[in-house]
Amino acid sequence: MDRAIAGYASRKLTISQKIPTNWPELAERGARRVKTTFKEENVDVVLAADEMFIRFHEGGSQVLAPKVVRRVGLAATIDGKDGCTVLPTLPTMDMLSSHLFPPMIIFKGTFGGTLMKKWSKYFKSFVLFTKNHWMTSETTALYLRWFMMIYSGKKINLIIDYAPAHNSEEVRTWTKTLNEASTDGTSIVIEWIDPSLTSVYQPGDITVNKPLKSKIRAHYYSYLTDCASSFKPGARLK
Repeated sequence: MDRAIAGYASRKLTISQKIPTNWPELAERGARRVKTTFKEENVDVVLAADEMFIRFHEGGSQVLAPKVVRRVGLAATIDGKDGCTVLPTLPTMDMLSSHLFPPMIIFKGTFGGTLMKKWSKYFKSFVLFTKNHWMTSETTALYLRWFMMIYSGKKINLIIDYAPAHNSEEVRTWTKTLNEASTDGTSIVIEWIDPSLTSVYQPGDITVNKPLKSKIRAHYYSYLTDCASSFKPGARLK
């Protein structure tokens, strides 16, 4: 079938922000700012973190859409429990020691509810629950406190993207409160990757996000192959 029939075209899903045309200049400026912060604050630890969404069920990468539409996506969901948010992608990377930490994983559920309390004693990852499995100001605050406990007595610099949940007034206030309440010298300084430049100079997104998603996708399609012989058309894959 002609992909351009009736004014439509086969398009890749594009719901993310568009990278600005002057990205090299902006990226260099942002990287210099982060480096200057490191020196001025005399930090002991440099952490890079990046969150990503993992789908439980893979969908198509393209959609049929009008040519004049700039950004396109799917309105329908494949399954009610469609995925989880993982922060960070790496998990968190200690840039000075090359140490990787367990990931923080956010599932769909009640924040502070029974499941969250049940998983609070699990240490292979930091498991939380929110209404729509998205990162929130509250989960960001818990994430910051977690690392202040790990790096007790040290000054921590965290590099993270400019998502609203990471850069809200609540997070800024919480960070200030944690630093002021510290009695052993532990403090945290946050540097945000400039808007729309995560894929340009965010270490986690560049080095791990794509290959990790590729591995997960390969496992998923392998699972589909194993289930093919017993799967009935129209059934929901668990």
